[in-house]
Amino acid sequence: MGLTNNNFQKNSNLSRVVETVWRNPGISRIDIARTINLYRSTVSNIVGILVEKGVILEGKPGESMAQGGRKPVSLSINPKFGCIIGLELYPNQYRIFVIDFEGTELFSRELKTPNCLVMTSNPEKDFICFVDEVMKDIQPFISELSLPVIGISCGMPGIIDTNKGIIIRSDPFGLEDFNFSEVFDMRYGVPFIAENDANCCGWLQLAQNKNDVAQDFLAVLARNYGDANHKNTDKTKLNGIGIGIAVVLEGRIQYGSKFSVGEYLSASWRPENKGQTGLNQQVLNCELNDKAAYTIWLRDFFASLTLLIPVLSPSMVFLHGQNTNKQQLINYVIEHDVPQFRGALKKTGTTFKIIPESPFEIAQGAANMMLQKLFCITDLKQIDSVSAFDWDDIFKLAHRERTKASLVKF
Repeated sequence: MGLTNNNFQKNSNLSRVVETVWRNPGISRIDIARTINLYRSTVSNIVGILVEKGVILEGKPGESMAQGGRKPVSLSINPKFGCIIGLELYPNQYRIFVIDFEGTELFSRELKTPNCLVMTSNPEKDFICFVDEVMKDIQPFISELSLPVIGISCGMPGIIDTNKGIIIRSDPFGLEDFNFSEVFDMRYGVPFIAENDANCCGWLQLAQNKNDVAQDFLAVLARNYGDANHKNTDKTKLNGIGIGIAVVLEGRIQYGSKFSVGEYLSASWRPENKGQTGLNQQVLNCELNDKAAYTIWLRDFFASLTLLIPVLSPSMVFLHGQNTNKQQLINYVIEHDVPQFRGALKKTGTTFKIIPESPFEIAQGAANMMLQKLFCITDLKQIDSVSAFDWDDIFKLAHRERTKASLVKF
């Protein structure tokens, strides 16, 4: 699956139309043409294909235009075109979040890691076994759906080259330079892509704020990784709260040439420190359960985050991963201990928002990532990316003859 120079323009136009309908439910053909600056005839031809393939639904005609002519027909995404599976993978648990083609939740589950993940001397083999067992576990849930599976996307901690599908490094799973795409793409009969967990929060915010014209923001994931990574043999690597940042500029996740944009080190960090901060181990060990230790961590975190605000000047900063019951303390620390953070927000016109903790936000973001990858216009330089999809292939996946959705049987 993938794009070529020959089908790039066709796929680009299809994606532009689908994205416009997704962002503007009920829009007409003529308004699509105005929005994306294409000829009406071109838009009509593209819409005709998408209606025929079942991607777009036609609604009732609206009012006639002032100058006469046919009444415009409203268009919307067909939620039953297919579904997308989002996964969040950690060594001791995983979560599944399935959405329809409109982005609406179909179901979600949190399940324990299969017993095969024992972290032997062959982490790649262990990881493949782990994912195979996960897919076996979720097969009954998928079989209950009456929708074809269009693709699978997973979020996990680590540095991931989303163009080549390579996990450059994931400490919890012990992976380095692991070719995820080579192993898993179409292994279960559908495309399967991977993304960094913090970036999944960025994709989630892009979906939930799809009509926001100014899409420059930071999605900060601050989550306890101690328990979730208990199978990691080096207990000091991810002790306490781990932090990752999705940097989104002009509606696009920023990766950089090393795919490490958003990797975090606090201002207190020094080369001899093993974690992300320079805080002592005693603070890190009890920062979640001890108010004094957590307060020290908050001061260090927001003092460091302050430095990014004037540099990137985002319209929003979203904080994911923290319990709702900690919101009052977080705001107190900002106001009384780190006033420079609030000052930087004011100077740049940035809004800070604490997102209520959700156990499925990463899996949900992963699912929305694949949905938006289908809708976005691929940069010509990334035409060979593993996450650049050919609509003809997607049409085939959606129209496989079957009465129930299913993945490859093991």
